[in-house]
Amino acid sequence: MSRKDQYLPPAGADHGYSTAEIGALSRMLGAIIDLALAKRAVTLMVVMLVIAGGIWAARQLKIELLPNMDIPVVTVMTIYPTADPDSVLNDVTVPVESAVAGLPGLKSLDSISEAGVSVVVAQFAYGTDLKRAVDTINRNLASAQLPAGSLAPKVSEVDLNAFPIMRLSVTGKQDTAALAEMAERQLVPQLGAVDGVSSVQITGSAARRVVVSLKADQLKARNVTVSQVVSSLRANNVAAPSGGIPEGGLDLPVRVGNQLLSLQDVENLIVLPSASAMGGAGGLSGVPQSWRPPSPDSSEPTRQPDEVYQVKPGDTLSSIAQRFYGDAGAFQRIVDANKAQLSNPNSIRPGMTLIIPAALTTSTTPGAPASPPASIGSGTGQVPGLPAGGQIPGMAIPQMPSIPQIYIRDLGQVALGTAEDASLTRTNGQNSVGVLIFKTRDANTVRVADAVNHKIAEIKSGLGDAGVVVIEDQSTAVRESISGLEREGLLGGLFAVLVIFLFLFNARSTMVTAVSIPVSILVAFLLMGWRDLSLNIMTMGGLTVSLGRVVDDAIVVLENIYRHVQRGESPMRAASAGAREVSAAITISTLTTVAVFLPLGFVGGIVGQVFTPFALTVTFALLASLAVALTIIPVLATFLVRPGRGRLEAGARSRSPQSPASTPRLHAICSPGVSWALRHRRATLGVAAVLFVGSLWTLPFIGTSFLPSSSEKLLQVTVEMPPGTNLHATEAVAEQVENQLSNLKEVEVFQTTIGNTGSLMGMTGIGAGNASTADIFVRLVSSADVHGVAESLRQSLSSIDSAASIVVSPLETMEGGSSKLQVTIVGDDYEQVSDTANRAVSALGQIEGLANVRSDLAVSKPEVSVKVKPDAALQHGLTAIQVVQAVRDMITGQQATKMTLDGKPIDVYVQVNAADKDSLDKLKALTVGTINPVPLSEIADVRSVDGPVRITRHNQARAATISGDVLKADTGAVSSAARQMMNDLDKPAGVRVQVGGVAEQMMEGFSNLGIALAVAVGLVYLVMVATMGSLSEPLVILASLPLASVGALLALLLTGRSLGMSAMIGMLMLVGIVVTNAVVLLDLVGQLRRRGFGVREALIEGGRTRVRPILMTAAATILALTPLMLGFGQGSLIASELATVVVGGLLTSTLLTLLVVPVVYSLVQELTERWGSSES
Repeated sequence: MSRKDQYLPPAGADHGYSTAEIGALSRMLGAIIDLALAKRAVTLMVVMLVIAGGIWAARQLKIELLPNMDIPVVTVMTIYPTADPDSVLNDVTVPVESAVAGLPGLKSLDSISEAGVSVVVAQFAYGTDLKRAVDTINRNLASAQLPAGSLAPKVSEVDLNAFPIMRLSVTGKQDTAALAEMAERQLVPQLGAVDGVSSVQITGSAARRVVVSLKADQLKARNVTVSQVVSSLRANNVAAPSGGIPEGGLDLPVRVGNQLLSLQDVENLIVLPSASAMGGAGGLSGVPQSWRPPSPDSSEPTRQPDEVYQVKPGDTLSSIAQRFYGDAGAFQRIVDANKAQLSNPNSIRPGMTLIIPAALTTSTTPGAPASPPASIGSGTGQVPGLPAGGQIPGMAIPQMPSIPQIYIRDLGQVALGTAEDASLTRTNGQNSVGVLIFKTRDANTVRVADAVNHKIAEIKSGLGDAGVVVIEDQSTAVRESISGLEREGLLGGLFAVLVIFLFLFNARSTMVTAVSIPVSILVAFLLMGWRDLSLNIMTMGGLTVSLGRVVDDAIVVLENIYRHVQRGESPMRAASAGAREVSAAITISTLTTVAVFLPLGFVGGIVGQVFTPFALTVTFALLASLAVALTIIPVLATFLVRPGRGRLEAGARSRSPQSPASTPRLHAICSPGVSWALRHRRATLGVAAVLFVGSLWTLPFIGTSFLPSSSEKLLQVTVEMPPGTNLHATEAVAEQVENQLSNLKEVEVFQTTIGNTGSLMGMTGIGAGNASTADIFVRLVSSADVHGVAESLRQSLSSIDSAASIVVSPLETMEGGSSKLQVTIVGDDYEQVSDTANRAVSALGQIEGLANVRSDLAVSKPEVSVKVKPDAALQHGLTAIQVVQAVRDMITGQQATKMTLDGKPIDVYVQVNAADKDSLDKLKALTVGTINPVPLSEIADVRSVDGPVRITRHNQARAATISGDVLKADTGAVSSAARQMMNDLDKPAGVRVQVGGVAEQMMEGFSNLGIALAVAVGLVYLVMVATMGSLSEPLVILASLPLASVGALLALLLTGRSLGMSAMIGMLMLVGIVVTNAVVLLDLVGQLRRRGFGVREALIEGGRTRVRPILMTAAATILALTPLMLGFGQGSLIASELATVVVGGLLTSTLLTLLVVPVVYSLVQELTERWGSSES
């Protein structure tokens, strides 16, 4: 048989591919190529427009640290004033849990019941419609039977955009009130006016207020209550417009009232007399009975008892006052009588039970206006409403008795002060207040932070001795991350271009290929803007990872065009023919790479949230690179690619239509290698199998993890004192911790917060804080070893002799990157839950690599129980709720009004002197009531008892949660040890133990990505079948996938990196990248066989021809990812594991593909031919 005959395919031969499908795809792609070449000027103009559009789009993209993530968590917070934890649980938490339980997508339901507050946290599955869930919860709560004293529940979603982008601290020698006033006056208005800032919030300050401190003995002696003082202040600090009068042709507005403008005004205010003060001891014996205030000893009961009224739909306090008193303006009496449940007059709701104080009249029938009581003067003898002269014909009017005038100064002191033990904030040991900067949702973090920093520099000069310290600035991490990725991306791009030049050794050809990198990236920017993606570490990581891959298609096309030019063809003809020959191969390989990312759209959990933007960005870049390779590269090749010294002569060209002028050394290595592998197929496959199985043996030595932790240099020190510890005792221990921090050279700045800062956005997380806990935020210098400093600090702080529990842990700022392990213990018997939790804490504390093991079991704390005796209280004209309000007024006080002092509004707060309520005996001696005052101990049982601090529940059952920080890189090993230990733990019947936190996230993540990996392989196969029209040839290509795992696992082992979610995404990406080399190789083999080559000859010739583009693409990708793999920058933290897997996998798969794939192809062809022969 002549060689010419060998170019013709044998009759009836089945080569495992469909000429029809390949031909249709090639014709379509060929038409695109020819159109671009025919309209070269238009093509170049479009490129210029795309470049300009990409640059514009890049400048418009928001710059963030992380992509936008929807956290499927809904919280329900309900305030129940004065209620103990048990009452909060039974009356509020349980009904709220019932309103939330059973919602679609609900994964877990947790609750915390503390004194006066209930917090229910519902976690839903990712993808749940939270808007609908919130609406359903609100509807269910509307029909829930909550106690009348509770405030309306507040339902809200967790929104990462609600967190501040900057945390500042205003420090100085002044007290916190002065610093807060300075910040409020100078910082808030100016920083709030910065473009992109939504709000500025002051935290950690105790605002100044006028404090009226009343002496308990004076209140008792003069028979005055706190409520009377409050009412007097409110009644005499009013001003309201009252119409107008004509004067001299002008309409003069009339404003009536009295305003308190100084402390002396408050001191000299007369306290409104009580009913008993006006009607006691027969002082009004000459006044008609219907005009007198009632007396408790009167035989004629003119004062009716208080009534109870249940609010109906449509009721307002004004309408209720009109109904009972005939005066809508009398609603304040109802407010005063129900302060325990009416913190806001507008907060009444249907079903609420209100106490309606009796009117001073003989008739209080609802609906019948009460007769107004007589206004009694102070010894004037004149009764308003009587005829002039003050007498009624035939009736002698007696002289009114003189009622003693009581001034506020007689009852105590009036002075400027601050809230008692509200909070304390210090920065680097100095007094300070916090300033939180929030941005609008669409604002650019970096731009807003830069503008805020610029404005701070302008403001500082006007602050005097005070200073502004930046505690945390998100833009710093964003800027470092993005710049690091940019730097590594530029290095990777240069390395890729260098590889091309070294292979082609032609500067102009290298320039043609290099164009694909910026154009593809700029097109990706355009598509990112279309999809409203921000520029963050995930999207930038995707662009950086794709740099090596985007040149692959261009390399294959250019290398083929270059060979045609070297064979003597004209640039135009070479561009068309060369691009056409490989168009199908690069299209199939690119589509397979893109297809592997489709399953990520169906991966739930935090993994899908984090990596979907990454996958979209890579997809955009790869599709852009394919378009560039099919259009721009051929056009540029016609201008820049010219024959070199390696040009072939005509005689040499006749040997094979596609014989390359490739490097002889590559031929010398490739051809003998392929030939040897085809002669020793069993040995070749055996070696490949051994390498694959051997790589699996490395898995036990490779750690597993979830997502990498943040590399920011932040620490959190938490000082937990015994429950009930006051702020000053906590401060004393916190100062010892601050002294230790001040001596560490690695510490750059630290801020201490104790107590309720007035903000849910604490420095170390969400929470308002309490007096027994100190949170210390520590920022280290950039060169510090976070874990090393944390361990050193743990050891030094262990020497502090106190009852405090001090926990030091790295502060995680990356959502999902937490390394906390959680164990939840659930059961109906809380004693059994507590016992199991205590034993679990002891067991988990023995695990190596697990630190700060602690539980949220709250020991009981001493509290005072005041149990009202209804019968005894009634004898003194009191009800239980009146006693509650009276005791609350005396212990906690209340805000009376807001006055103007030195031109500024300031609150006026009324309270009993602290020295009169600092012991149990003094509390018992406090006088309650005004009609018939009585010591509290006579109408209530007052004693000290032990009560719970908090009650936690999980899925509507009593629970305890144990947490710990995983310090080892091998998170999976620690999680497995914890799970095994909990399985071995002796548990009573009915007690269940669940290991969660990072362990649960890992299990879910690996399960989802394992499924995604299998689906990706299936999609790759389907794409190849659809484009190649063959069932067997795609299977041959998939044989190269196991070869990639050899290098991937070995690379993880050698670099010491763990197999986490990032590495799994790298495996997913490898599925698409690795098949590219096999597709490029077998595409040419199929063309050669259609021209008459035998299987063996086609495989050897295909290997010789494709060795250069295969090695070029692999080397370009590997070198482009090397800077990212080394991971010097903060932003490459997640992408570095991914790059390690891709680089390692490409190294082994590229080398083995050239040998193993030809062997598998030849075996499949033999089996196909045998099967075809047997069928014949």
